[in-house]
Amino acid sequence: MKILVVSDTHGQGIRIYKILRLIGKDTDALIHLGDVVDDLAMVREAFPNLPIYDVCGNCDWGSHEPKERLLSFEGAKIFMTHGHRYKVDHSLDRLAYAAEEFGARFCLYGHTHIPFYGSVGAVTIMNPGSLSVPRGGSNASYGILNITDGVIDAKIVDYERIFREDL
Repeated sequence: MKILVVSDTHGQGIRIYKILRLIGKDTDALIHLGDVVDDLAMVREAFPNLPIYDVCGNCDWGSHEPKERLLSFEGAKIFMTHGHRYKVDHSLDRLAYAAEEFGARFCLYGHTHIPFYGSVGAVTIMNPGSLSVPRGGSNASYGILNITDGVIDAKIVDYERIFREDL
């Protein structure tokens, strides 16, 4: 199973669309980690059969999307949230603890606009970075999860290397 993971698109939903046009046939689901989930309208229209899981972020005022979700794919539990409620700008400890409380060993978050892939204790954590406003010297980026028999293989992809015409 292949899952596209994006966050912090802030009005650049067209970039999600472009990624899915490139890899869409092989993509089983899309995860959006918040800011701005309204960017998904075009994606939902263009890819009506693609399952989409999203959460609201700190810029998603009035959103009815949940603040966090627990997903399960092929036996792998994934905790997802935007991250601002867990103070991810300072530490990932609270986030890792929340994932463990939900029984997840893998956690996805956004908010910082900085890609991250690592572990805190027994929890593997990934932030795909921002597709529109990267920070910390990073480029626009997104994540890919490949899940087989409960094992998650994750990577962060540099959007700007693939789609240079957007620069």
